[in-house]
Amino acid sequence: MYVIFGWHMDDYAANILATLPGRTIVIGALGAFVFLSGYILTSHYGTVNTAKDILRFINKRVLRIYPLYLSSLILLLVTAEITAKQFWAGTLLLNAVLDIKLITLWFVAMIFIFYLILPLMLYRYSLTRFIISLGSFLCICILLDIFAGWIDTRMYYYLTVFVFGVLCSKNPWLFAKLKSIFSVLISMVVLSFVTYLAYQSNPPWFKHIYIVSSLVFSISPLLFVSEYVADRVSPSIFLKLSYASFCMYLYHRFIFSLLLKAYMPPSNSGIVLYLFVIGLPLLYVTATSVQKGYDALLKNVVDA
Repeated sequence: MYVIFGWHMDDYAANILATLPGRTIVIGALGAFVFLSGYILTSHYGTVNTAKDILRFINKRVLRIYPLYLSSLILLLVTAEITAKQFWAGTLLLNAVLDIKLITLWFVAMIFIFYLILPLMLYRYSLTRFIISLGSFLCICILLDIFAGWIDTRMYYYLTVFVFGVLCSKNPWLFAKLKSIFSVLISMVVLSFVTYLAYQSNPPWFKHIYIVSSLVFSISPLLFVSEYVADRVSPSIFLKLSYASFCMYLYHRFIFSLLLKAYMPPSNSGIVLYLFVIGLPLLYVTATSVQKGYDALLKNVVDA
């Protein structure tokens, strides 16, 4: 929600809400999502033992994600938010590989690639096999980066936390350490320090330290906050937001674009208020409706 309404919405209002701590939160939130994706999927599937298991895993992820993702790409192309080149790169899931920038949906395409390589990392799992499969993927990426200049650097950043999530699932003691108060406090100190340094100086090499630190050290505090809030908010609210969240992320720029075509407030603050007050309920209703409709269609196709 913060990524959508605290960051992306600001793109339409001359970045009046943009702050460096806000950027740290956004990077950390995306990193925590990638971490939990690796953790939850690994916990659910455990070890992949056969080629049939690999194909079943990939097929399920493709059916669950790709059609909705493609529909969002088409809508962004129609509203001229992306070019034809970006559309085709995104359609083939090659934007991160070819380093073709894709607004918002670069994240979905990138994590989808992680989902596709996960069963290979879990195949007859052992730490040795895991290192070999991960190392092979990284070698291919590095070679493409060196000789063709193709790979989006963000892919390396987020792969780090995705792999960390997989390892935490396979090593419960590591996940327990991550949720300890000590880890939370140390992480907060590190995040504050790197954010402060980013204010003071920003040479090209420091960007990598800042992003990786924001990704890795945001995990413990965000896990702590999520558990704290979950204990005090109705579970039904979390379930409803979780159910709608994927489609909210996919379609929020399309909804924002339509709203601003219908009416353009005269000030940037007015734009923020307009998109939040009108855009939030409209986006939630749209996302929930699309997800329910797609789930029903998917169920009919699978049952057939």
